[in-house]
Amino acid sequence: KVWELKTGRLLNTLKGHGDWVTSVAISCEAGLIASGSSDNTVKVWELKTGRLLNTLKGHESYVTSVAISCEAGIIASGSSDNTVNVWELKTGRLLNTLKDHESPVSSVAISGEAGIIASGSRDKTVKVWDLKTGRLLNTLKDHESPVSSVAISGEAGIIASGSWDGSIKEWGLKPETVGTGGITGSGTSTSDRLADHVQALETESRVTSGSELTIHILPEEEWLAIRGDKIISTNAQRYAALGINLTNFPARAIALIQ
Repeated sequence: KVWELKTGRLLNTLKGHGDWVTSVAISCEAGLIASGSSDNTVKVWELKTGRLLNTLKGHESYVTSVAISCEAGIIASGSSDNTVNVWELKTGRLLNTLKDHESPVSSVAISGEAGIIASGSRDKTVKVWDLKTGRLLNTLKDHESPVSSVAISGEAGIIASGSWDGSIKEWGLKPETVGTGGITGSGTSTSDRLADHVQALETESRVTSGSELTIHILPEEEWLAIRGDKIISTNAQRYAALGINLTNFPARAIALIQ
């Protein structure tokens, strides 16, 4: 079903799948909706009219997750057949089948900016694939139970994964290799803007103080610079919006706000 965001009015009901619809994704830029189903297919619909444009057949079991990247021109679909299929957005042509998971794929995400596809599986891993070649770049292992959801932010430089173990984990994209699919094993990354700021702060630190400068990364690409027991600089705008000036906080308060 397609609903108007502002009013909640039902705009369209898309009918064509022969079984449960398990996942949907929207590309406003391409004017498309993709849907995955336990009928083993992905269907592509015109957003404005609801017209069925294509039915993508290639999975041998339930389609569990779909993702669209207009920037990359692809649809990715994960399946209970343990694979991820990569389809050309315009034509529906199957470009690649990514095989390495040992259990059903539960979630897929695409970052055209980072040039990667991420897939989460019941085998407790997140796998990262080169978007263009389908080459496996890394297998991220730290969850204790099946991975149920994955998301990518190329801008923030992270992959996030949720699991049946009750945790959400963040995995860092190497800043220098965003666009080529470079992945670190775990942790979060810093942007070029932060790197420049840190360099300036380190220079100031060497000149004015003997205390060591440390950088603490917060969620949503925010950070704190600490010298000695003082937070000397931050880009954490959400705290400023609440009227909280973090530079007035002692560094020992960092554990309370991370």
